[in-house]
Amino acid sequence: AFNDRQHRATKRFVEIYGHRILQGPFAGLDYVADACGSELLPKLLGSYEAELHSVIDQVIHRRYAVIVDIGCAEGYYAAGLAYRCPWAEVRAYDMSAEARSRCQQLVDLNKLQDQVRISDRFAMSDLRDLAGRSCLVVCDIEGDELALLESCASEHLAADWLIELHGMVQPKVHRRVIEVFADTHDVHLIDSRNRDPATSPALWYLRSDTDRYAALSERRVPMQWAWIERRATAT
Repeated sequence: AFNDRQHRATKRFVEIYGHRILQGPFAGLDYVADACGSELLPKLLGSYEAELHSVIDQVIHRRYAVIVDIGCAEGYYAAGLAYRCPWAEVRAYDMSAEARSRCQQLVDLNKLQDQVRISDRFAMSDLRDLAGRSCLVVCDIEGDELALLESCASEHLAADWLIELHGMVQPKVHRRVIEVFADTHDVHLIDSRNRDPATSPALWYLRSDTDRYAALSERRVPMQWAWIERRATAT
């Protein structure tokens, strides 16, 4: 029943508004018809990962030269940040061929080909040529964060990082993030929170709160992100 409610809400939304993000930091971005590993409607609404909207505003303001997106899926952040940061080079990575194909479609749809490069396997060595350039790393790799962090070396820590933490898979990941970045960065943990249908007037066409909650659902267990900012005094 929940799946049916969400499917109907998405279908009707697209009939009314089309495949374009309606609000939020990436408002105006034309979007693909399917998401990879997440729900489509929250992205079209612009409510997706609303906990991070203030961070995304900071990211745009800071004018990073390079943005690296590890686990880009269909490209919500890769294309969205390229769209909002036309000065930035964006490097997107995903092991899924389907995800890379959809990400390329999203990039092409918004004419971002000159900004975004899509690859499969990420390695920390990919960051070596970024010395001296301001860099943001966005990371959502479904529980493999610990393995990635264990391969961090000092030259990789010159960037700011935004990491989705999968504590339900790796219970020690929060502590390890703080340890890895303790000497050079400030780590801010951001909690997931429930959505308020009142913040999405575009769902006027849904008659019940149950339908609106289904439309906004990202199907998450309680979780956190780590927003990791390099200190100005770090060397």
